[in-house]
Amino acid sequence: MLKWLLSCVAVIALLVSSQSPLLSGGKGSPIEGVWEEVETIADGKRVPDGKEKITFTLMGGKAVLKVDNTAVMEGDYKLDASKKPMHLDITISKGEGKGKVLAALVEVKGALMSFAISEDGARPKSILSTPGSKITVEKYKKAGK
Repeated sequence: MLKWLLSCVAVIALLVSSQSPLLSGGKGSPIEGVWEEVETIADGKRVPDGKEKITFTLMGGKAVLKVDNTAVMEGDYKLDASKKPMHLDITISKGEGKGKVLAALVEVKGALMSFAISEDGARPKSILSTPGSKITVEKYKKAGK
């Protein structure tokens, strides 16, 4: 249950308005696919695995976060793949935080995606969560890999 709550906090409660222009995203982007959560690190501490299955689907500019196959958040995403790490903005259209924009950093290495957001609402400067950083990093593996 704690892992699910932190995932919701990471994707819903830490929503902010984006300040950066977005250059690419949607079909064919490196983040497109169904991703299964494998690890969450919040403020430098690993969150114990819960019994919930958390998936994050990014396809054709649409984002869906599911917990135990129930959608808890939906929205449209834009990816700026020219940035390193990539900048991902998700405009929430369904669920808590509707109408707000989540500003995140994303990195894909093979079948592993790392996703970072900051508790203060600003886009993190790196995909790293250390004690006191107020950064949450979620790691996902590509479904079926």
